[in-house]
Amino acid sequence: MSDLEKYKKELNDLESLSTYLDTAITKLRAKQLVVKNKVEDLTTWESGNAKDAFQQEMEKYFDDFTKKIDDVEKAEKEVKHAKTMVKHLMMIEDLPKGPKF
Repeated sequence: MSDLEKYKKELNDLESLSTYLDTAITKLRAKQLVVKNKVEDLTTWESGNAKDAFQQEMEKYFDDFTKKIDDVEKAEKEVKHAKTMVKHLMMIEDLPKGPKF
């Protein structure tokens, strides 16, 4: 298998990973919105210790969830960078190698 073929395969793999990460981020954001809405709904409850404890727990969960989304988005950026690098290597591989006599 030539280097160009290897780069094409790697680029296809990165494209698949990128699509997967995009889908995962979309699903996580939707779940995050549900959690956020539930936490906001708590503000309409009567005041009390159980409500406060639950609200604090939900806020911690929301913060952790947000961090997980940020981590996935960071991975997505790294995949995009890797795709750019592979495309660059493919262009270099496709350049003429010098004079042909």
